[in-house]
Amino acid sequence: MTCLELKGVSKRYDGAVQDALHALDLEIEEGEILGVVGASGSGKTTLLRLVAGLESPTTGELRIGGLKVAGEGAWVPPEKRGVGLVFQEGALFPHMTVEANVAYGLRGLSKEERMARLHYLLAMVNLRAAALRYPHELSGGERQRIALARALAPNPKMVLLDEPFSNLDPNLRTYLRDQLLAIIRKVNATALVVTHDTQDALVISDRLAILRDGQLVQHGPSRDVYHTPNDAYCARLFGPANALPEAWSGVAVGKGRPWIRPRELELLENEAPGTLEVQVHATQFLGDQLGVLVYPIGVDRAHEEPLLVHEDLYGHLHEVGATRWIRLRSIV
Repeated sequence: MTCLELKGVSKRYDGAVQDALHALDLEIEEGEILGVVGASGSGKTTLLRLVAGLESPTTGELRIGGLKVAGEGAWVPPEKRGVGLVFQEGALFPHMTVEANVAYGLRGLSKEERMARLHYLLAMVNLRAAALRYPHELSGGERQRIALARALAPNPKMVLLDEPFSNLDPNLRTYLRDQLLAIIRKVNATALVVTHDTQDALVISDRLAILRDGQLVQHGPSRDVYHTPNDAYCARLFGPANALPEAWSGVAVGKGRPWIRPRELELLENEAPGTLEVQVHATQFLGDQLGVLVYPIGVDRAHEEPLLVHEDLYGHLHEVGATRWIRLRSIV
């Protein structure tokens, strides 16, 4: 069943010369996690605010659980949409304990029901021991877990997460990302996650939606979006990508797959069937792997970008100027 549906949704802010979001059609199914990515100013935050009810669309309509919540002749305020929000900073009430923050959304329940739900939520995020502490006494990761528990407390139709990992150091970020994903999966929540970090989006999302200048330019299963990007913008949001060399233009690498990831190329010291002759231009130490920049023999280097190949660090050494051959490592 469809949880969220947007039809022809546009948003233009007062005084703006163009739409922040333009004619967007998008759906999210129940129990699905949709990641929304794009460059700064692409419309990600506007989309989240429209779904949350913090902004109203200029045109088009939004439905949540089949109910029209915004559009011509309809407006449902944020608190009645059945949507939970997790902001970048957590946005906990500083004067309330952890317990009180989570319990805030548990209205309409008996005392026994409320306490049972509260204890379940705190156990779910592994913070029952912190029930009487205040937000300033928690780490960044703990605050985000409490924010998620609070958002999930009233059993919302869906939960919206706005850059939930952006203020955390890399190690804590990965840990919290895995924890939040496990919690969302455990309760089978429907989620829309807005993030500028495409690695986070790949890990947590069932499907991805890519925005550019307020328009939806690609969406689909995460693996498909990563391996078969529509254009250079979509390809390079997720890291380095090589344009398919002209010499391979007739190679059957899959419909709509003109972009090749560095790990999908393999460097050989000898010619073999299906290879392309190249010259090593430069190498890059990347920690656990080696980046090798190569030019196909005969290309105009003034007008062409080198191809980037990622290899295991402990593989062959490739001296600048050496002749090598590349081939596709895999066809996905």
